[in-house]
Amino acid sequence: MSDDSADGDLHEPDRDSAEAPDAEGLSAEPADGEPAVDGANGKGGRRDDLSNTSAQDLARSYARFGANEALLKNSDLSRIVESWSSNVFRQASMDALLESLSANVLKQAGIDSLLQSIVKTNSAQLQQIARTSALFTNQAMKDALSVASLYPALQLRRSSGPSTAPRESRPASAFFNAHAVEIDSVSALLKALYKLQQKQHEHRLVWRGQQDASWAVHSSLYRQLASTGVVDEDRLVSAEIEVLDQATRWGRDLTRPLDFFADLQHHGAPTRLIDVSTDPDIACWFAVEPHPDHDKQDALVLAWGRSPRVGKRVAAPNENLPAALGTTPFWHAWEDSEHRRPADWGTGTRTWTWFPPALSDRMRAQRAGFLFEAGPILTTKVVRVFNEQLDQDWRASEIARATSIVGLPSRHDVLTKPNTANLVPIFALRILAEAKEPIRDYLEGKGLRYSSVYPDLGGLVQHLKGPYGPR
Repeated sequence: MSDDSADGDLHEPDRDSAEAPDAEGLSAEPADGEPAVDGANGKGGRRDDLSNTSAQDLARSYARFGANEALLKNSDLSRIVESWSSNVFRQASMDALLESLSANVLKQAGIDSLLQSIVKTNSAQLQQIARTSALFTNQAMKDALSVASLYPALQLRRSSGPSTAPRESRPASAFFNAHAVEIDSVSALLKALYKLQQKQHEHRLVWRGQQDASWAVHSSLYRQLASTGVVDEDRLVSAEIEVLDQATRWGRDLTRPLDFFADLQHHGAPTRLIDVSTDPDIACWFAVEPHPDHDKQDALVLAWGRSPRVGKRVAAPNENLPAALGTTPFWHAWEDSEHRRPADWGTGTRTWTWFPPALSDRMRAQRAGFLFEAGPILTTKVVRVFNEQLDQDWRASEIARATSIVGLPSRHDVLTKPNTANLVPIFALRILAEAKEPIRDYLEGKGLRYSSVYPDLGGLVQHLKGPYGPR
């Protein structure tokens, strides 16, 4: 939760600059009356032409999901299936491909029955994925809190902002400072935490600490992509598809993509997951964690409400994530902003959280979970809500550059009120640099130190490699 952040390039989140990558495999179920693809059939059978739409869809799906590893008994079969997967897009029919395979290998391996088994296995898997995705999307749309009138279709395709007057672009820190409370001592921290939890506990807060208050809130994947251009949801999805394709070459188990991404995050690979905790003390520890490069900088503790206040009550958060959705992350089913918005993906009307049921030692120690980053959908009307609630005018690009986890900066000591966009609240505590050391001492007295927050071998290795390891 204390990974270094850096602002990305200017980001205009309202513009759908390109079509979203095809979420392959999510619509691969053959239409009624159409035969499913058979890579090759048995004696006396027939083969479907790959010009058939259903055959092309299933072939693409196979290339995406890979063969059933249990069917690959030796290296010869592996090479055959790999050859079939790489050539299926380039040839008009299976006849040309089969002619390119050695007749002796075909005879020895029984490739006809193997390919049929692969197609059958993956077809069933893809149909289950499609059904699960459809059910989850329908439920998400049913529970959605975003307001359709704030997201007219035309505004989803062009950038917009509340003002065109020339002025300097505001940094991320200015966004979070809008209602931040200043912490200059241990007593000030305890008072702010007490008041915040007393007033806002209905929002079921999730917490994050950052060693430098100037950092934006973006995932490691966002920051990596930002080094080469503007980042939006389409680029995030494209990068994830590439990661999953690479993982199949390493023979990784992708049957539970959320678990796979969490494992990548644990080992320091770039993902869209952002570390958070349900424990404010843990977030404070990450904010004041000693580091020679950051000790002289103010720190930031952030808390997001998981759902907004609607009327007199805080809406119940929907946390029924389809963690077992085959080998496709559920958010890949939404092809563009017009599909993502009705499910509240990127609208700021829901904080997408995930707290895995099977936790590692480190995650248990940190009461840890993840936020799902999403490319923000910020129209003129939505940004107008920010400007009605905050003192300064804000552009969509400035909000998106400050955070991918959209929410409305709010006072920590006053009950939240409904807003017309149903935005979740964000609360901020800015810990002054001079208060870091006494707060560290206080938290260490509660048992929070490097060895307890990072209790595994990886934590020890990380500590020994860091600035306070042996020299």
